[in-house]
Amino acid sequence: MGRPSIRKKGAMTAAERQRRHRRKLRAARRAAEMAEQRVVNSARARQPRDAGWTQALPIIPVAGLPGPADELARQIGEYLAERSDLTIDDVRDAIDRRFGAQLLPQ
Repeated sequence: MGRPSIRKKGAMTAAERQRRHRRKLRAARRAAEMAEQRVVNSARARQPRDAGWTQALPIIPVAGLPGPADELARQIGEYLAERSDLTIDDVRDAIDRRFGAQLLPQ
């Protein structure tokens, strides 16, 4: 005996044929939308960014000798100036996701 087969034997019904056809149409439509969005995103990434807002940021001098954390903050600031789609909040969220409870004060 054993388990019954997953797929039915015999010819496809009209309803099953229609379901499969609509599923293929949905998949093709979704693939076209994703390809279109990919083109838009790549075009947006290639556009030169207006760096005028970075000159408006105040440069705060660090008291004493700069340490490794100051160097890391400087590098993050430079990277944020290059990328228009990234914000400091995104960086903070990523740090929280990466290190989580390790950074909580004790």
